[in-house]
Amino acid sequence: MRLRTAIMVPAALVLSATLPIALAAPRPRDASKPVLYYPINVGEQWVLGFDMENGTNMAPLLVTSAVEKDGITTVKVANVDRDGTPGLGFTVEVSEKGVCMVENPSGRFDDPRWLLKLPAKPGSKWEVPIKDPGRKPETMVRTVVGEEEVITPAGTFKAVRVDIEFPAGTPWLTEWWAVGRGKVKQSGSPVPLVLKSITPGKK
Repeated sequence: MRLRTAIMVPAALVLSATLPIALAAPRPRDASKPVLYYPINVGEQWVLGFDMENGTNMAPLLVTSAVEKDGITTVKVANVDRDGTPGLGFTVEVSEKGVCMVENPSGRFDDPRWLLKLPAKPGSKWEVPIKDPGRKPETMVRTVVGEEEVITPAGTFKAVRVDIEFPAGTPWLTEWWAVGRGKVKQSGSPVPLVLKSITPGKK
């Protein structure tokens, strides 16, 4: 991950800060539509920032495309460059089964990488094969702990906690995933992150 010289660094993987707000009441939803744990509105932007005093922000993430087919919404996300234009990014598939990353700037994965599997039952776990160019293949293990309340500068969320081992057997990160928002917090190595702001997109 390449640090920018001023206040922003890229965030391929993986909102200006506002004051925390009270836990929002859940929106009424169409029972015929699945609960999705990722933004799918084109034009929506959000910022993950370092969760520390005076922590700098990551580059904003922007939904550039969202196409639904057979219950799966393919979402393309780009890092927003300094001049406001979309840069490199990644692609996720979002459905009632969870959130799965299928592509990053290096290309499409041979094995999709499930970031969150649903239903999120405490104790459920899955393996994610990691095969990056120039590195030996390794295995990541992701385990659902349960639902927790998470306070961020962009708001307070009920989020699914996922503990991550990488490589398998070695504790690495903890992530929290919220309905409609994706990852709202990350703790542990390499850097702690928290949702800083959200700019809505098209409905």
